[in-house]
Amino acid sequence: MLVASYTKSGGSWLVWMAIELLHKPDYFCDLTDKTILDELVLKIEYPISIRPDIHVFRHPLDVVCSAWNYTQLVQDEECELTESEYYDHFLEEGALFNFIPKIQYEDSFVYGLQAPIQIGYEDMLDNPARELIKIVSYNPKAELKNINSAVEKYTLQNCKAREHDAVNTLTRRTNPGHSFFFKAKKYYYKEKLNTIQLQKGHAVFSDIIKEYWPDSI
Repeated sequence: MLVASYTKSGGSWLVWMAIELLHKPDYFCDLTDKTILDELVLKIEYPISIRPDIHVFRHPLDVVCSAWNYTQLVQDEECELTESEYYDHFLEEGALFNFIPKIQYEDSFVYGLQAPIQIGYEDMLDNPARELIKIVSYNPKAELKNINSAVEKYTLQNCKAREHDAVNTLTRRTNPGHSFFFKAKKYYYKEKLNTIQLQKGHAVFSDIIKEYWPDSI
């Protein structure tokens, strides 16, 4: 199974639950290196020339804020920007290139909207079991009876509780005091961006926001 997800859009979270549905491993995917997980369900975040099975997407302004959170989680020492400067940089038009695109990029067809399964991060927050049913309907290897166990294993609360263990199990640097699921809620960008940044963000992503998240305007 191939999952296409723009960065910080819940792709990893969905992959963990998908792996539980399809393979039921005896380990926690959130505490397992991505190279191992990719052998079971591959997640990519760049244009490809083949159609993926699943496309996961999220409100672009939440993506911007979540990207900052990730720099804190992995303790990115190369990031010299303040939080506000970081938002300003990524809100420049084109900085989030390829976000839910509808065009061909160079020699590759941009993947998102080609996928037969479309999953919004906000919908996963609201009802993950409902979104996992889409995978069961599409993939005969996935079993309906495994949905509840997959959801329970990877609830936000359980993932947050295990985050402190990541420092000993993952190859990436991690900050035990800063959760991977920090502010995992719908439209939390409204708490983080200032008025000018909000105006810029809605201007840059106006068409996309109106189509997919009209209730956020």
